[in-house]
Amino acid sequence: MFLGPYLECKFELGFQSQVNKNRSSLSQSHSHCCAALVCLFHTEELTYIASMALTFYDLSSATGLKKLDEYLLPRSYITGYQASKDDLAVYSALPAAPSAEYLNVFRWYKHIDALLRISGVSGEGSGVTVKGSVVAEPAAAEEDDDDDVDLFGEETEEEKKAAEERAAAVKASGKKKESGKSSVLLDVKPWDDETDMKKLEEAVRSVSMEGLLWGASKLVPVGYGIKKLQIMLTIVDDLVSVDTLIEEHLTVEPINEYVQSCDIVAFNKICEIHSRGDHGNERKCE
Repeated sequence: MFLGPYLECKFELGFQSQVNKNRSSLSQSHSHCCAALVCLFHTEELTYIASMALTFYDLSSATGLKKLDEYLLPRSYITGYQASKDDLAVYSALPAAPSAEYLNVFRWYKHIDALLRISGVSGEGSGVTVKGSVVAEPAAAEEDDDDDVDLFGEETEEEKKAAEERAAAVKASGKKKESGKSSVLLDVKPWDDETDMKKLEEAVRSVSMEGLLWGASKLVPVGYGIKKLQIMLTIVDDLVSVDTLIEEHLTVEPINEYVQSCDIVAFNKICEIHSRGDHGNERKCE
């Protein structure tokens, strides 16, 4: 049984009572206040709370889902303020997507499912245990007493498929994530003022590889009627090397018919803004 809300309520009521009775003594020092609060609990209760692990039972049953729904009512995640391995443990234990009848579980499940498909879940969590039912639920009475009652039932093909998809998503989330990305500004110089700059840009953009995305471009005057091409590109750091791109693609045949040389003007890591709920936003450069 999860005692968090009960203990928090007892703590709050006990604290208010103590303040009303001993307002003057509580204001004397911080240490006196802490001592008064600790005395509200029995030693046995404190020891039990410290060793108690978060446990959910029989999430395949209506009773288990109802308990989980009540638990998630004031929470976005199983533990903490971000998705973690605790969420994965509970997510994997669910035999199928929950019914919208359990509104809080349904909302949480859709969120975790979306994270697994988009970015994965990397938080460590605090530790959670999911077990089968403590006591088997009684089978519903049937008109024919001679019929065999299957307490657990066989898993349908749809349930098996859903379980396999969730397992694959959880496994994929544990893999190493894609490396960071960088934004690069490149100067591409022609041979002379007679070089067809339109064909030069077409030749540059014809280079295609995994992790490379060409962006905006413009022509910049250099002098004596010569213009150079400035072009943006975004790369996945582990997949694309800018040096290799220049030496093995942009300055070799057939592109070197138009391109005389290339220079890196700017190279910046791409930063992302991650929401941290009540703690504000976190700026992260991968």
